Amino acid sequence: MGKYAGGLEEYHLDRHLLCDMMENISTGGHKNDARLIAIIGHTLLFVGMTFFFYILPTIFKKSNINTKIFQYVGMLSMFLFLFLSTGYHDEFVVVAGSLATIAAIPLMLEYAKSSFSYHKFLAILCLLMSIVVFIIYQTKIGIDYLPVFQKVVFAMDSVWVFLVCFEIRSKVSE
Repeated sequence: MGKYAGGLEEYHLDRHLLCDMMENISTGGHKNDARLIAIIGHTLLFVGMTFFFYILPTIFKKSNINTKIFQYVGMLSMFLFLFLSTGYHDEFVVVAGSLATIAAIPLMLEYAKSSFSYHKFLAILCLLMSIVVFIIYQTKIGIDYLPVFQKVVFAMDSVWVFLVCFEIRSKVSE
């Protein structure tokens, strides 16, 4: 955050979206020295989340059409997510976000069929909230709340991903 706009402008968690860190020019018109760091972080996130969607079906008892859809469509969405740092950010958000929404539906259906757990509840909540982030960004309805909401959703998604990875690791260790 200290490198945003070369330190000439503050990056505010409550006023900036995460993608603002990847812009060439800050919202105040300064060269953004944080861009490279943000792109590296974004690339690592892409790698991690693509792998996450690859292994995610293993938490369910059976492989079926739903698990295949959310696995492959989720991985494709994350691949397109990699290109958010380009000049076509908004276009890639539309396509990647639409694909992520398509992946979320069969994923929520699989979670709904599974036995109740806090993990299941968190997963469905995170997926629904991620869809809301996408809808707010596209429609601009409630856009003033999006910077904070986006970060809350990102933090909750991180917990969900950690829990899934922990569950998979536990299954492999058995």
